[in-house]
Amino acid sequence: MTKFPFKPLDLNARRAVFDVLKEYDFTRETMIKEEYPFPGIDGQKFKVNAIAFTHETHRTPDYTGFSVFNAKDDKDERKLVTILARSAAPFHFIHRDKKKNFSFWFSNVKDKKAKELESKKIESDISYDNLSNALREYSGDLKRHHIIDVKQGLEEFTHPYFRESGPFQLSLWAVDVSGKSLVKHFGHTVSNIAVYRDSHTGAAIPKKDVTDIAIQLLGAVILADTGTLGRNIQKEKPGVEKLVAAAKHKFPNYFNIQLLSQWKAATDSAYRTLSELCYSGFSPEMLTNLYREAYPDKKDRKELGRYDTPLHLTRRIWSHIPVEFLPPEKRVVADMTCGWGSFLIAGHERMSRMIDMKGKPLRQLITGNDKDNFTARLAGLGLLISTSEDTWDIESQDSEKWMKKKYGQTGPGIIVGNPPFGGDRKKITGEKHRHQKADKFVEFAIKHLSPGGYLSGAALLRHRLTTISSSHNIPRFPSELLDYSEMASFG
Repeated sequence: MTKFPFKPLDLNARRAVFDVLKEYDFTRETMIKEEYPFPGIDGQKFKVNAIAFTHETHRTPDYTGFSVFNAKDDKDERKLVTILARSAAPFHFIHRDKKKNFSFWFSNVKDKKAKELESKKIESDISYDNLSNALREYSGDLKRHHIIDVKQGLEEFTHPYFRESGPFQLSLWAVDVSGKSLVKHFGHTVSNIAVYRDSHTGAAIPKKDVTDIAIQLLGAVILADTGTLGRNIQKEKPGVEKLVAAAKHKFPNYFNIQLLSQWKAATDSAYRTLSELCYSGFSPEMLTNLYREAYPDKKDRKELGRYDTPLHLTRRIWSHIPVEFLPPEKRVVADMTCGWGSFLIAGHERMSRMIDMKGKPLRQLITGNDKDNFTARLAGLGLLISTSEDTWDIESQDSEKWMKKKYGQTGPGIIVGNPPFGGDRKKITGEKHRHQKADKFVEFAIKHLSPGGYLSGAALLRHRLTTISSSHNIPRFPSELLDYSEMASFG
């Protein structure tokens, strides 16, 4: 990383690039974050002069738009861009400190099978006063809302220089190259906590407390590294007491200082381990790997019916749910088997962008449950990172008991999720079909759905269920009560 040391921008360069970003709807106060760190090679901190986020509050790789870096004139820009692209920003301004000008670069990963980043220099030797004119040709693709839609696979870039890019592959690539080291580091943290014993009794830390401590510390470190807890916390890397106090102050519903204090030695050690890497590039997509670590045996996951759903897929599913046809007060969302929360995160994104949902308290409308406490805690962390809110209603109960207790006879207007598709072909019923856990789940969900509501999920129910030999138990509801047409193609 020392090949590209950090150096502040001079005042004129800073003003020039920030004025251009303002033309594309990036506000200085909420979206442009200066001296911003993100995970470079092997998760080590790499600091840029600025990252321009496409959203007022989201600070995940899906919402990075531009990076700005002040480079020495003798450095290889292409190599520099391979590091800058780890922020998942598709566009980069590289300032040449001696030449006093900018170059403009584009990062691209064409498809999900591609492992290599492609970098393209779009413009070079751009003077400060010509920066706006030099980008005018590409202006349609540089607006922040358009970048969001492209990175989430909803639209494509239009300029020929950018058109061949994979719609959301850059974010997935960045998560992949950074996530392995960050998730592995988190695994070490959990292992370190698990070996500690009570100083008086010698008793081990309860398994639930081990994961709670680790997840809370991970959340605090992510919030610190992204600047959510304030610039001072981000820059100084404080001790664990100060960090947790700041996290508790801002998010009192999520952080449990008493638990962390109870196991102080384990907490201190775990924090030292986590602090070795930079977690500002942590994405909810990485929770998939944490989820799998909880069930490392693929056979166990299959028996439990656990099939996590990537965030990019849940976004596509949500884009096909005609939420607009429900009145705002009926857009109550429930995920009975939420896992690490990808359906909930995507649901928040979808509904928060709807004009008639402005000002509506989404945290009261979007609820989740998972019978496994670890995955329920992951869902809470994913929503916290994604929304900077900690009042989400995520519980850990039996799914049917939770639904009945939560919604009674009314039922939510939208039920989403991935049903438990565990099963065993050796378990034969009277009709010689294997038992399928999803049968009971879908029947229950349909019966508890509010009239006129929507049922949707990664399994995309009718299409998949009617093609699986075991699914003979699904009740044959009248076709006029169920409309699967939007979703069948995703089965």
